Formats: sequence, C-alpha cells, structure tokens
Amino acid sequence: MNKNKFVKVGLVVPKIKLGDAYSNAIEIVKIIEKDKKNAILLFPELTITGYSLGDWIFNRQVLEDAKLALKYILEHNDNHLIIIGSVLEFNGSLFDVAYVIQGNDILGIVPKYNLKRHRDSNEPRYFNSGACIGYEETVEIEIFDQTVPFGSMLFKSENGDVTFGVEIGCDNQDVPPVNNLLYRNGAEIVFNLSSSAYNIKKNAKLVNLCSAASLNGFGAYVYTSTGVSETSSDVLFDGEQIVCCNGEVLLNQNNLDNYNSKISYADIDLEVIKYNRLISGNMCSNDLLVSVFDDILYEDYHLDLEYNNAPFITNEEESDEILKVVSNALYNRLTYSKAKGLVIGISGGLDSTLALLMAVYMCDRFNLNRKMIHGITMPAMGTSSKSKDRSINLMKKLEIDDHIMDVNLEVGHHLDLIGHDGLTKDIAYENSQARYRTLVLMNFANANSSLVVGTGDMSEIALGFATFNGDHMAMYNVNSGIPKTAIRHLTRHFIKYYPEVAEELEDVCNAMISPELVSSAQSTEDFLGKYEINDFILYELLANGSSKERLVFLMMEVFKLNESDAETYYDRFLRRFKAQQYKRLTGPEGIKVFEVSLSARSELKMPGDLY
Repeated sequence: MNKNKFVKVGLVVPKIKLGDAYSNAIEIVKIIEKDKKNAILLFPELTITGYSLGDWIFNRQVLEDAKLALKYILEHNDNHLIIIGSVLEFNGSLFDVAYVIQGNDILGIVPKYNLKRHRDSNEPRYFNSGACIGYEETVEIEIFDQTVPFGSMLFKSENGDVTFGVEIGCDNQDVPPVNNLLYRNGAEIVFNLSSSAYNIKKNAKLVNLCSAASLNGFGAYVYTSTGVSETSSDVLFDGEQIVCCNGEVLLNQNNLDNYNSKISYADIDLEVIKYNRLISGNMCSNDLLVSVFDDILYEDYHLDLEYNNAPFITNEEESDEILKVVSNALYNRLTYSKAKGLVIGISGGLDSTLALLMAVYMCDRFNLNRKMIHGITMPAMGTSSKSKDRSINLMKKLEIDDHIMDVNLEVGHHLDLIGHDGLTKDIAYENSQARYRTLVLMNFANANSSLVVGTGDMSEIALGFATFNGDHMAMYNVNSGIPKTAIRHLTRHFIKYYPEVAEELEDVCNAMISPELVSSAQSTEDFLGKYEINDFILYELLANGSSKERLVFLMMEVFKLNESDAETYYDRFLRRFKAQQYKRLTGPEGIKVFEVSLSARSELKMPGDLY
C-alpha cells in the first residue's frame, strides 16, 4: 500500500462474446494491460464464458475452453491483482466462481452461495451452491499445478494494509448476506461480481443493497455487472458499476451507451474504514482462511473520483431540514426556560445574521411575535459603517425589536480602568470590546426575562477564535453545530424565505469575514487560513480520524496546495484545536446538526491541557 492509505479499484465491464472463452480471454488480457494505475481489477460474474449460456454451459468443449482461457489469462497477466468470474467443475458439479489472481498465481477460488431462481434466472439448474462446502470452510483443489483454496476466505496484503472478501451476485441478498460474514471477519472491502439483468427499477435497489452492506459492515463495497455486449435474448445487461463506503455512494453508473470494454476507477479510503472500525469495536471474529497477496505499490497516487471538498454543504432539501431542526431546538429551549424573549447581538456578519434568521424563522413557524426577538447592534472602535448599516437594515426589515447601543465610551472607560492606553491594539484592546458586548447582552436579557442566543459557529469553536467569556458565552447557541462554510450556505438559502432582505444577505455572504475589533480591514482568514480548507480539516479529523500524512495528501489533491502549505494548514489547525479545548469545556449548549459535533458533554471528550 502507498503511504496515503488509499487503494485503487478498477470496475471492468468487458466486451463479451457469449460462449467464446478464448476471444474473451484475449479481451481480458488487453484490459489488464491497459490499466496503468495498478488497480485491483474486478470483472463481472462468469466473464470468461458469459452468463447467459443456459444449458450450453454443460457442453464439454465449453468447459475445456473455459479452463484454457483461464490458463491464457494467468500466462499473460503481469502482477495485476484481478477478480474474475468463470465456471469451475469440481466433484461432478459445476460452480459459479470468482478466481482471485495475482500475476500467474491463483490466490483462491470463491463459489457463489445464494443461487437465484427468480423470473429471468434459474441458477440452481446449472450450478451447485458453495454451501455444500460450508459458509466458513475451504477445501484444496489442484489446478494448473497449483494447490488452491476453494470456499469462503479473505485475501490480505503481506503488510496487512488491506483485507478484502469476495461474493457473487445475489449473495448480497442471502439471509444473512455473505458480506456480513466477510466484514465480521475483517474484510475492509467486499467485491461483488454480478450479472444482473436490466429493468427500469433495478438500479435504486442495487444502490440500496450496496450502500447498506458498506454501512453495516463499516467498509467498502465494490460491485460490477455484465454489460450490453453479452446478449439481447430475453434480457439485457447494462454494466452497473457501484462503489460505496460506509454507506456513502462514491460511484453509480450504468453503461447502456458503452458497447466496448470499459474500466471505471474509484479510490477506497482505508484509513477512514479502519477509524470507523476502531470506534465501533464490533469486528472481532477470525474464523476464515486468509490468503496472502503481494503488497500493492503505487509510484504516484492520484484520486480518480472527485473528493468532496465541502463536506458541510447541503442540498436544498437538507438545508430546509436543518432550518427545521435548529428552530425546533430553539423553540424547545425557549419553552423549557419560560423565557419571554431572545436577545441577539447583531454585528452585520455571517454568524449573527444566521442566528437572527433562525430566530425569525422559529417565530414564524410557531406563530410567535417577532418583536420578542431583541436585536442589539453595538458599534465600537473597529466597526465599519457598512456592517452597522447592514445590522440596522436586517433588524428593521425583519421587524424585530431593534436597538443600537454605541459602546465606544464604555469600552474606553473600561480600558482606562485596567490601565490600558486605549490606543495600543493588542489582545486586551480587542477582547474588551467582545466582553463588554456580552455583558450588555446578558444584563439586557435579565432585564427583559430573555435568553441570550449565541452566534459562534462550529469552525470558530474548533479553532478557539472567540473571546473567552465574551462572544464565547451565551445562554444557548444556535450555531454551535454549524461550521462557517455551512453558515454562509444557509444564510444564502434563507433568501427564498425572506426576500425582503435578499440584498443584505447577499452582501453579508460576499463580505470579507472579519471580527472588526481593530478595523474593518481585519481579515480572519488572513490569520486562520481559508475556512473552506479549515472546515475540510475539521471534518476529516472528527469524522474520519485522519492522520497528518493523509490530510496533507488530500489537501494537495483537493485544493491543489503544495506540500508545505498543506502542512502549515494542518499544523496550525491542530495546534489551535488542542489548545482551545478549555473554551469548549465551558461553552454554551447547542444541538448537533452534522455528522460531527464539538460538544464536550456528549461527543468530544478531551482534557483542556492536551499537548
């Protein structure tokens, strides 16, 4: 395996001549030679003979030709690791099998267990089930002067980096499915060779099967099926190619437009699989035979499929769902606390704008008067007129209870009280503004029997970019589960609900992100780096447990950073993430929205002094 813990798989849909094993073998070798990525190549079920032979499968010449074709493939394979379907004659019966081959060696032969008898298929007419050997058993057979295990087994690389299993066709529909046994015994990837006849509804069912298998098995599932070239007698095959990992569909396509041979590639992220298994702790059986293959080495690894560079960006339906979830939580907290209103500090930036929109949306959903929302904008030394005007316009147009409280004088008095010259723009100068604003919000809330709604987003919480006991504190935080990239996305999404503030929302989404504690030219991203990259790191660390090596590789691939810049992003993020846990330990409550959360009470249990 290469250092980035990815393994590349190639899903092959070959051009097949039904019943012409030798021609098929020649085509298969051409496909193998064409692959320059050193992928594990998965071919469909009964590739060598074709799936649709019917009773002709019993013909002696067909069976002899299938053996000779397999021998030709072995003799002409370089060191590729391939999984290919054919027929095996054993103890007077025929078996539908997968040959797992590396170079000239057959590593193992896996039979099909769940033979399909359903409408367009009658497999028990032709084949015996692997169940006659046993679901967890193997026997040894001699083939081409090789002693080869035949039955249920796993395949593992010499260095142990990757372990995979193989099932065939509707083995994934057995009760329990064969892949359940394979995953439970340590398979990180399950390959399925299939020949599934086309019908208009089938793709959705296949995707559900593959996705569910990968989710339940905490692994990857790779599926390929016979293509359109094989037959048009009664049925057509459409060359489905599906890859799923931990329930997520990475690749889903058919090849109805492709009559010739085709390889589609996908990248299996082994580090993510291993991480999810570590935290689940339920992969403990070890009953299957393990066949060892040579390590897969890559000179230069690049991702074939587009990697999600914005894991927190949601589609329209999901965005609507987030609005409902957050507004439900806010309404529940309001009801539970018996508060009469909500207090929000409105800065004219992204975070406070989304918090305000969530509060307004909550009022509208639950038939509450928007005037119960007390919006307070507090311009100080660094506040720009543009941000101030945007804050006022938002409050006025959304018809909440609006207040403008200039805190310049009070902050100046406070700085004088602590012996600060009021001119040096240091950390005390900045934090005094943030803490004084929080003081005003808290006291105003007490005076009006209200709750202070926090605005700090998940990205800032991760990086500790908040003033302790300033904007870090609130009575409830609606943004705590929403990273900055999603804050911007959801703010723009709100335009469809509140078009009267469309201009302001577009303006805030396009504006430079700034705390405006020194001046309006103070850029957060100049200090922390781009939020798109920081949110990517945040997700990869918490959802996938990524190592530095893997994250640097991903940033280079996904964001086209050079290695030095990628390492700088990682080191800066991790340094701040660890050092700022003490703020998260004392932060306000707020609900989980995405797959990951920073709640120190329920999800991220870390000490406040982690090196």
